[in-house]
Parts: sequence; structure tokens; C-alpha cells
Amino acid sequence: MRKLIEKLDTQKNMCCDLKLELLYQFERREISKGEVLIKEGQTPDSLYFVEDGFMASAIWEDGNRKYTRFWLPGAIVFDHKHLMKQTRATEHLYAHRDSLVFVLSIDAIRDNLIKFPEFHYKMRDLADIQSAEIEEHKNILRGRFPEKKYEMFLAYYGDSAREIPIEQIASFLCISESVLYQVRKSRIH
Repeated sequence: MRKLIEKLDTQKNMCCDLKLELLYQFERREISKGEVLIKEGQTPDSLYFVEDGFMASAIWEDGNRKYTRFWLPGAIVFDHKHLMKQTRATEHLYAHRDSLVFVLSIDAIRDNLIKFPEFHYKMRDLADIQSAEIEEHKNILRGRFPEKKYEMFLAYYGDSAREIPIEQIASFLCISESVLYQVRKSRIH
């Protein structure tokens, strides 16, 4: 939980009252492998902070799961448009393995926006962080060659990429598993 408060507190200091309020409002939730937090078409009702574990976002396409995002420890799972404007999610969010998340409900967010005017700036900071991360993911997928896409994927996820199965990386990069195996093999030699 401290990691989340520090993340929110990086650009502008939060008042102690707001920090305490958030500490009380975030609900600790253990999520079992495979458990779905948000279903495609459902209206999200919470912001999630991944304390430990591995979450993934995916859509079903032609009967297969297409991975769109991986959420590792330290990630804030937040989509300003869907959460704050209460629109339907376009993908599933689920636990790829047993995970520990902290949850802040939309009602708590709204209460904080009224009680603490500076919380508005924190939510805007989160939206900016989310926008930058979405843009980074788009950059990864814009690579023309599988080698470049994989290189950018590794640069973004770092050591955490080892936790992601190869078939899911291939799905995310929109390349076949056999091509990804060749790309990985050529990096070793």
C-alpha cells in the first residue's frame, strides 16, 4: 500500500488527511489465478493497484484470447474514460496468477474529489500516467519487424517479461509463436 501512496505522491505532495483517507478506503483483495475483475462490456467500478502478482487484460477474438496488456507489481490499473465516465470496458481484466491488489471504488474516488480538491490533480496525474503507458504500448506494436517489437517489449517490461509466457507475448505482439521463437533464438546467438 505504501508503494501506491508514494506513486501518487511523486509530483505534488498530498496532504496527510488525504493520505490517511486513501489508506482507509483502499480495500485489500486477494485474487485467485483466473479470477476476472472486469469483464468486457461491464462498467468498471474501481481502480486497482497491483501489489503482488500478475494481472492481464485480454479480449476474445475468433475464439482465442488476445492479450492487450500485462499488469505487474506496482501497476495502477486505471482507465479514466471507462471508470470516471462510467462507460463499458472493452476488455477483460483477470489474474494471470494469484495476485494481491488494493481496490479503490468509484464512490470513494468521487467522495475524495469533493472532500479534497487536490485529489482532482492526483486523478489527472493517473490519467496522464495511463495515457503515457497506452502510448508506449502503441509504440511497441508499431514496430515493423518482429525483432524490433520484441526488443521494445523487453525494454518496457524489463525483467518482468520473464514471467509472461511466450504464447502470450506473441499474442500481444501480433506475431506467431514460431516467429517469436526464431526472434528469441537469434538474440541468443
